Amino acid sequence: MFTCPNGRGFDTEMLGKESPSVDTEHVNLFNPDSIQVLLRRSGFEVVHVETPGRLDVEIVRRAAIAEEIDLLRDPFWKRILFLEFESLGPEFQDFLIKNRLSGNLRVMARKS
Repeated sequence: MFTCPNGRGFDTEMLGKESPSVDTEHVNLFNPDSIQVLLRRSGFEVVHVETPGRLDVEIVRRAAIAEEIDLLRDPFWKRILFLEFESLGPEFQDFLIKNRLSGNLRVMARKS
């Protein structure tokens, strides 16, 4: 079992090189599909893949507040991240988890 950043994660996609996942510690950013290909080619059986992260929406929201990215002009993001954040933020985070779009990738595999 291991965790790593999800290269297709919401925060990584929205923040690009400013994402906390893009650093010298993570030379390659895997995603739910690519990590399965790597593991299978390496002789592992993939047992479970999920993106259980809980901070993606908050990370992007903080970046927008700090003006690291400009989302306030977009009515969609303005609504989710600011105007109705208390109700829509958690629901959007749940959507990211359900659709494997959260920034944290958790994988369970075993040697075949």
